[in-house]
Amino acid sequence: MPDLAAALHGRLAADAGVSAIVGTKIYPVAVGQKVEAPYIRYLIVSDPRPQHMKGYDGARQTLVQIDCYAVEYGVSRALAQACVDALAGAADHGDIHFGRGKAEGPRDFGEDTEKGFVYRAVLDVMIEHRPA
Repeated sequence: MPDLAAALHGRLAADAGVSAIVGTKIYPVAVGQKVEAPYIRYLIVSDPRPQHMKGYDGARQTLVQIDCYAVEYGVSRALAQACVDALAGAADHGDIHFGRGKAEGPRDFGEDTEKGFVYRAVLDVMIEHRPA
């Protein structure tokens, strides 16, 4: 079965707009303590597996949360927009065919850290996908 998380990582990392801001700092679920902003963390929130009488469908919709961290508010928002742009259109990456991504947000969050305040723009993206 194709790995959606790995394909999503590859798709974001391959996008010029995203990589111009974060380079390769794109992480599933957990981020190391020494990673400095800007960076992306993504989490699969909901991944229903629709089925029919013969078994599971190949196509499905998965809800992914994408957190865009930066030390400047404008950079966190620009990174969120770059992610929306990267996932908006249909494309194949790895063993996954991505349909259009449908984004909500970003919502604004942030937190004080030892190194100062870090902004977090949060996107919810419904990703349609199937094996390529």
